[in-house]
Amino acid sequence: IINLKSESTLINLTVMKKIIPLLLLVILSVQQSFSKGNQKMVDSMLTLLKTTPLDTSRLRILGTLCSNLQGVGNYKSQIEYAMEMRALAEKLMPKATGKEQAYIKKMFANSYLSVARAHRNLSNYDESIKNALAAKKIYEEMDSLAFVATTLETISNATTDKGDLEGGIKISKEAIAIYERL
Repeated sequence: IINLKSESTLINLTVMKKIIPLLLLVILSVQQSFSKGNQKMVDSMLTLLKTTPLDTSRLRILGTLCSNLQGVGNYKSQIEYAMEMRALAEKLMPKATGKEQAYIKKMFANSYLSVARAHRNLSNYDESIKNALAAKKIYEEMDSLAFVATTLETISNATTDKGDLEGGIKISKEAIAIYERL
């Protein structure tokens, strides 16, 4: 008597053994292509920075650059350019009014969040949390709930990575409560 269930299980295992390496190859190829795309964007942003004046255009480029540096795993440069973005936002803030001022303040907060994310990826969890809390405070002042929730996610992740699972869960619940209100 042949046990069809066992035979089908063997066939499934054989197929899975062939499919899993192919799936991993596809995933790695896609990831590598995104990474190459991010690196091209990093190179483009660095070229643009050379000729961009110290204004909101430069803030926008710095923000895009930081996101792409995170995408390629260049966290130390991400911190460096996020700090440049923060300093520029501080310089531009007193002269700005209206929508421009709101944009500059958002970019100021984004600089803290970018530094927080980079530090988390570098396993500097206390620095990550400190910067994320600074970003959260600014987003709260701006009444930007979506960014508050996003920042709470970063704090939750760093808290969990630091080894405080209960604290991370508590913060995640806070972020979820905000998302539910949106």
